[in-house]
Amino acid sequence: MIFNWLDAKVAENFGKSLAQLIIERVPSSMSSVTNKELARQETMLNKFQLQITQFKSNNRLNLYKKAKLVNAFKSELIIAGYDRDFINQVALGLLHII
Repeated sequence: MIFNWLDAKVAENFGKSLAQLIIERVPSSMSSVTNKELARQETMLNKFQLQITQFKSNNRLNLYKKAKLVNAFKSELIIAGYDRDFINQVALGLLHII
């Protein structure tokens, strides 16, 4: 029972997949965003929300698993070269909806 509580691999993998969704659609340099890119970001946010809703309906996340999910998410974005303020802002939003 306790091992299931500590098994956060699914949550970590989901956090990484959410980060990849951002990496694919949001430029790491947010200074030159075109209208086309803004539309792509809106589509990405809708997909982001849908994936989170589906994940939450199939997985129970305790505090430990939420932390592992968000940390995996942030790590992927840091490796991809995103600004830490942007990462923290998006991660905080993610934490509020998971």
